[in-house]
Amino acid sequence: MYVYICDADLWCAGCSDAALSVISNLEKAIPGLIMAAMRHVSIERRRGNSDAVDVQYKKYIEEADSVDVCSFYSIKYARYLTKVSFVLVNNNNKVICI
Repeated sequence: MYVYICDADLWCAGCSDAALSVISNLEKAIPGLIMAAMRHVSIERRRGNSDAVDVQYKKYIEEADSVDVCSFYSIKYARYLTKVSFVLVNNNNKVICI
């Protein structure tokens, strides 16, 4: 079964809520689909909702089916935190401990 996920068209049209709805429905229909999870995180990140990004990554790490999937999400989350903390340090001119 092939699923084409294109939230970019909805996002470009300014419909981030519609894009998030499509991805959420897909996550419910096919649990454990990594691409849908990453799109969900991406939408929240582009909306500037860092709290939701943190919650989503932690949820995906806790609900991972295998060690490999848990490692995948953990690495993605660590890279996200590194990039976000770098931006926060540069913009606020202070060190933030994560």
